Amino acid sequence: MKTGALWQGAIRRARITVRLANVPFDQITGISPEGYSREGNRLTWSFTEFEPTEDIKIDIMQDALFERATIARRILAREPDNAYAHYLLGTVLLNRQTDDRQLGWAEEELRRAVELDPENWDARWFLAAVYTYKDRPTKSLRNIRPQLDAILQGSPGYRCTDKLFYHGEGDRLCSEDLDEALECLTMNGWH
Repeated sequence: MKTGALWQGAIRRARITVRLANVPFDQITGISPEGYSREGNRLTWSFTEFEPTEDIKIDIMQDALFERATIARRILAREPDNAYAHYLLGTVLLNRQTDDRQLGWAEEELRRAVELDPENWDARWFLAAVYTYKDRPTKSLRNIRPQLDAILQGSPGYRCTDKLFYHGEGDRLCSEDLDEALECLTMNGWH
């Protein structure tokens, strides 16, 4: 919701209510500004004597990611050492990354998946994708290479088939094919 940047002077009083009709509250990943009240799926801001300085922003997780996170959490509640559930949650966190903290959580979940099931090639692939973000400043393949090498040894011809695969450009794993991904990274100065 835009604030109305052309507005001049203070607004004496305003009440803004947003009704999130069919959106489960757990699917919301961020709300700003603070200072709202919540009643069910209704969010209300009450302002007095203010000048609009920021937009109201409500971030909602994509349905596919929300479903995946819900499934992962249900499995982990029953089986905390389920590699597949850690993998699912790691991919959600990677796709939802909004800051370094969330990227760190994605790395933790994907590493746990690989520890529990070293032949979970998709978990290794997404872990390598995490490292393309984390290691971007140095462009070092030091963390990426072991994951891709393990996949090449265990599953020659592997291609990531996960529907949530992130096709990046340049500094990311820009192909689901291992050889093409490494070629893409090295062409962009990774070593």
